[in-house]
Amino acid sequence: LVFHELFTKHVLSPGHPESPRRLHAALDAIKKSDMLDSGGVNILQPRAAHPDEVRTVHSGKYLEEVKRRSESGGGYFTLDTSVNEYTFDAAMYAAGGGIQTVDRILDGDARNSFILCRPPGHHAEYDKALGFCFINNVAVAARHLVSRRGLNRVLIIDYDAHHGNGTQNAFYSEKEVFYVGIHQDGRTLFPGTGFVHERGEGEGEGYNVNLPMYPGCGDTSYDLLFRKI
Repeated sequence: LVFHELFTKHVLSPGHPESPRRLHAALDAIKKSDMLDSGGVNILQPRAAHPDEVRTVHSGKYLEEVKRRSESGGGYFTLDTSVNEYTFDAAMYAAGGGIQTVDRILDGDARNSFILCRPPGHHAEYDKALGFCFINNVAVAARHLVSRRGLNRVLIIDYDAHHGNGTQNAFYSEKEVFYVGIHQDGRTLFPGTGFVHERGEGEGEGYNVNLPMYPGCGDTSYDLLFRKI
């Protein structure tokens, strides 16, 4: 279980739905279970990603802008996506945790991992913060697996309610990373992308699959997607 206190210090705005309470609720539930006491789960404090590792997914100019606004105490990228003084460091530790944990799994030091981090990442584009996201954590980890660890078959299954536009676009013309998006229909929900015709391009054609779902669907629909499709 990857966690750092910095993840709770990043705050967008008072009353914002993407808040530190998400992590507190998860940690409280984990502590009430026997997972930690039994030794089945270990807590790992991540390292910060190196800027070079993040620049495989984001532009250096954009990364410096996030850092600058965060170090200055705050600033808005969109009306609902803002930084405070902890945002840049939290985002770098979130990205570093992803790299660190996939390395541990490949090296045999862990069987699997859950990264309990903030800010989230799948809406962040190459040079744009969007949808509460600044650094695309899973894309950074996937790029690391391909470029540094030599893997040529990486699967990302994104089952957030919103389509992971940033993650899709990071690998849209590549075949090494297969992106599958399961999300509410983009005609009814932000960011308005993730349709079935978005299948990748060039070498990446066919390595991008979107499975948009109708609002309010439940277990039967998810069972069909995960087991049949």
